[in-house]
Amino acid sequence: MSTPASNLVALADAVVAALNEAVATFAETFTAVRRFAPITDLATVKAADPPLVYMIPIGDDEDRLGGGDKPSFMGDYQVDCVIYARVGPGGDAAEARCAALMLLRSQIREFFKPLRLRVVGIKGSYAVLDGVDGSPAYGQDRLVSEHCFVSAQTLLFRIPV
Repeated sequence: MSTPASNLVALADAVVAALNEAVATFAETFTAVRRFAPITDLATVKAADPPLVYMIPIGDDEDRLGGGDKPSFMGDYQVDCVIYARVGPGGDAAEARCAALMLLRSQIREFFKPLRLRVVGIKGSYAVLDGVDGSPAYGQDRLVSEHCFVSAQTLLFRIPV
């Protein structure tokens, strides 16, 4: 018997499934994975490897709407989208790879803007993107010291539950 997921984990899983189903529409090939801790040994990642895309459930806030015996709730849920990729030690190839990864970052954000995302495990519910926090766009320290592009953006979804 499987244990039901929290609303936040169910949302992160729905985000992963939607991205993996539509991966052919993005500029870069990748496989999205839900993780709680995006720990990766970047030394094993090569510049030619596809980027690692992690969806990390990080926050939730549910507000009660109305009263009575069966109140409804509105939930705000945060999922971090973290992209890791080795870009090499600099030069034109590294610059081109960083530009492609910045495009992927934007495409992931844009993918969810018009979409009503069905969330399995939350009866009759769907999620809509309500905002994105993506500052800074990438970690310059990691890029300079380890030749790795690391980007995190927080996707804020709203779900009536």
